[in-house]
Amino acid sequence: MLNKRILQSLKSYMKAGELPLMLGLLPYFLSKEKVSMELFRSRLNYSMYKKIKKRYVGKKVKDYTQKVKRPLKNPIWFMWLQGIDSAPVLVQKNFSYLRKNFGEQLIEINSENLSKYIDLPDFILKKKQENKITNTHFSDLVRIQLLATYGGTWIDSTVLVEKKYFRELPDIVIPRTLKPGKDGNIIPISSWFLKFPANNPLIVRTRNLLFNYWEKNNQLIDYFLLHYYIVIASKELDGYIEDLPPIDNSLPHYLMLEMRKRPLDVDEIKNKMKYSRLIKLTNKTISAYENDNYSRLISILETWS
Repeated sequence: MLNKRILQSLKSYMKAGELPLMLGLLPYFLSKEKVSMELFRSRLNYSMYKKIKKRYVGKKVKDYTQKVKRPLKNPIWFMWLQGIDSAPVLVQKNFSYLRKNFGEQLIEINSENLSKYIDLPDFILKKKQENKITNTHFSDLVRIQLLATYGGTWIDSTVLVEKKYFRELPDIVIPRTLKPGKDGNIIPISSWFLKFPANNPLIVRTRNLLFNYWEKNNQLIDYFLLHYYIVIASKELDGYIEDLPPIDNSLPHYLMLEMRKRPLDVDEIKNKMKYSRLIKLTNKTISAYENDNYSRLISILETWS
């Protein structure tokens, strides 16, 4: 029988008009070989990107710019919708670390205070309430509106950033896959750590495309919709992303992947943390020893700088 993930993918691509392609590539999806799975995903991503690009490149859409609700200087955005007190321990420790190092510059965003900073269109709020927009994608909508309106830095709740490194960052940051790994990668950028000034043309165009999509549609066509729109906006702006300072999006995953392989002691984790001053982790562990590794990592965060 097809597992739940396959069925969900079939349903998504059928609604996007890509069922024939999905069925043609299904043997790759069913394969246990990692390379086959990567080929499958890459081909589907490319097909979806072409579909979205054809529909939206150069398209005139409404401007969803809102007024600033409060004066803020270089805000650091950190969101947990249920409130930080309800977050997993890793998220709480990360928030505490950021608060200790950046003080009031760090702004917690949750469902109770979101409206104090931004106004999302009624059609987005309605579709979120109707569960047509997931919490994960809702965070995409929130981050893009916050950055378009106020600028600042968006940090996903499971992203660690060294204090000194953060202060040395350029004005615009978007982690991306660099050459030669970028070749053939239709989604070369990541959105878990973003830094932009307010009203940046790349972010504003991406926001307008994304909001326009939800004004016209009732379901998410693809998990990476935000990423597709960023890439499209960059192309419209003469390859905007290519001219930005190179911030790699692969090395930050190193520690997370190493902690999945085997048990690590505190010293091993500390040494591996030295390889990247920007670290992407996860709340979704898959083994007992990975849980133990995260417990040791959390203890390290008490004194990490």
